[in-house]
Amino acid sequence: MEKLLWIAALWPMAACAVHGWELVASRRRVGAVLHAEAGPVIWTALYALAGAAFCVFAAQSSPALPASILVGLACAAVLLSRRQRGQACGEAGVQRGCFSCAYEDVEEWRLTGDHLRFRVGEVWRAVSLPSALHPELRGVLEGRAEGLESRFAK
Repeated sequence: MEKLLWIAALWPMAACAVHGWELVASRRRVGAVLHAEAGPVIWTALYALAGAAFCVFAAQSSPALPASILVGLACAAVLLSRRQRGQACGEAGVQRGCFSCAYEDVEEWRLTGDHLRFRVGEVWRAVSLPSALHPELRGVLEGRAEGLESRFAK
């Protein structure tokens, strides 16, 4: 049983590494954040409760050290992925969920309502951006993604 728990701990360890790498890469692409909104907290809370229940169960029926490491790594992976559920609009790029890109990589963009909408490939995505920040971001976009404003911008 103990060997299986040590092997199972490799999966959340790999998840921590991937989420950590993506978090660093996303911060680099987005730059200084102008506006951000966090993702829903409910799934993180439910996962934490399930982890606590598993800790109680694991402490009674299996070796404590590998079970604790497994749960700890799984919780760390969830906390690292928590940031990737939200959205952010920065000085250098945008992030929506686990997807992030620099403004130079955007193929088309438009500022409408309280959103910046952008296209990369065939997919249009949107991030929340209050109208008060539109003039500032328009200047950034015209400098970094010049001539890519959508013809449907207005």
